Amino acid sequence: MAFFDGNHVAMGLYQLLIAGFIMVINQKFFISGFKGLIYRSPNMDTLVALGATASYAYSVYALFAMTGAVMEGNADKVMYYMDQFYFESAATILTLITVGKTLEAIDGIESAVASHEENMVTITNSKDIDEELIKVAITEAGYEYEGIA
Repeated sequence: MAFFDGNHVAMGLYQLLIAGFIMVINQKFFISGFKGLIYRSPNMDTLVALGATASYAYSVYALFAMTGAVMEGNADKVMYYMDQFYFESAATILTLITVGKTLEAIDGIESAVASHEENMVTITNSKDIDEELIKVAITEAGYEYEGIA
């Protein structure tokens, strides 16, 4: 885009807005992650939230520093701070983790209920399952329980 040619502050603001939009969409990582941190039981969401927050916050600092360098007319500092943007890292972390969790959920659904016939459900799952809980859930749902495959 011609607008961004030589306009480093505009490019930084564009990255800030796009990454911020992705962070708002994936706010569940931040809510879950920081709750885990506050209650001293961190989980994977805590790592994702900390990584995305750190890269975004440092990039905001670099954007303000670069804006100051533009105001001073210092082209070397402008280019230095332009290379310090990590907005795309924050967005990439969140996007890839979301894709991974989505694929995991799809796989879990496909493997949890692999097939069903008349009053019989076959469950295939590679994870450790409490067989008694599965038996109770299946029989309460009106199906016949024959065991875990």
